[in-house]
Amino acid sequence: MPEIDLGPTRHGPGTHALVIGASHYPFLSGPTASEFGERFGLVDLTSAARSASDVVAWLLNEYWNPTAPLASLRVLLSPSDGETLAEGVAERLPASVAASREAVERDLMAFRDACREPSNVGFVYVAGHGIQLTKRGAIVLLEDFGDPGRVELYGAIDMVGCHAGMDGTGYASNQFWFVDACRQLPAVARLFEELQAGVLSLPVPPGEVECSPLYLASASRDLAFAEIGGSTLFSRALLSALRGAAAAGPEAARALGWHVPAGRLGDVVKETVRALASVMGEEQSVQPIGWPGRAVVHQFQSTPEVRVILSLEPAAAAAGTTVSLLLDADEAKTKVDQAAEWPLERTLPAGAYQIRVQTQPPYGAVEPRLVPLMPLEYKDEIRVPS
Repeated sequence: MPEIDLGPTRHGPGTHALVIGASHYPFLSGPTASEFGERFGLVDLTSAARSASDVVAWLLNEYWNPTAPLASLRVLLSPSDGETLAEGVAERLPASVAASREAVERDLMAFRDACREPSNVGFVYVAGHGIQLTKRGAIVLLEDFGDPGRVELYGAIDMVGCHAGMDGTGYASNQFWFVDACRQLPAVARLFEELQAGVLSLPVPPGEVECSPLYLASASRDLAFAEIGGSTLFSRALLSALRGAAAAGPEAARALGWHVPAGRLGDVVKETVRALASVMGEEQSVQPIGWPGRAVVHQFQSTPEVRVILSLEPAAAAAGTTVSLLLDADEAKTKVDQAAEWPLERTLPAGAYQIRVQTQPPYGAVEPRLVPLMPLEYKDEIRVPS
């Protein structure tokens, strides 16, 4: 079983993760393509396995949940020729296990069994070619999709169905699902309207869990984009959010330090994907399913950092203008003291800062102000009256 060795078995609540990335599809195109596979008009991807490995690297090196540490990590990757994985991931994999139907079904069942405890946490990320066969569906194609020796949709997984199949009494109370794939309606969709041709799914159990949001990288019948040879826009947005772009400050009532709430995560990922796609001249809309509640996806072991950029207007005031930044408006917590270079660029701990500006004639005084510096970046312009 392709489960990464995380050290000695830990007893008690834990986080169980399943990560799948399929870029290579031998039966869709090329010399080994099947007649059925070619009907979909798809070729190998260059970013799905890479993006999945980026998520694996984050889970291994950055994920932190003190009440439910990472307890298991199942990884299935099918990179295309020339596709590179995130640094250090290949060395941690126990074997080169492709994201085939058989392997995915085996690991999905093992993941489901590991999550049969409400105090546990579930984390799922799946990337690959995606199609849509029903109005709300999200089907991801696995490496052996189109295998002529199997029924038509044997090499596909119904992510909405699997998500629903773990939303029931007795499963991990907090689950987070991310599906990084297109949701295009293929020309042959009419043949499979009732999904009876072998697609992998799970039966829906009774009851429901406390929190199980599902974030789909694209809206119904839309595309999901990526940088050729790089990462998908969705994975870039997701990891940026988890690394601080979706961070929220400490909450004394819940004894939480800096953390990433599930609701804010979804909002930030959606905004970031839209912005990244716009730069490419495209449109991509993330679609959330389910209610995130007050669940926390990730916590920070220390205060996250913010890249602060302050410019000055007018630029002619730079020679005699200095600025100080005081965390919590406390003199003892001064992080920038009388800096005079403009624009000012610093990396500071996140938090509420008082910005104090000192000017010299002929420029007037600038009132101190309190601003929240939130990860990952804060930009502002200080206007000096003349």
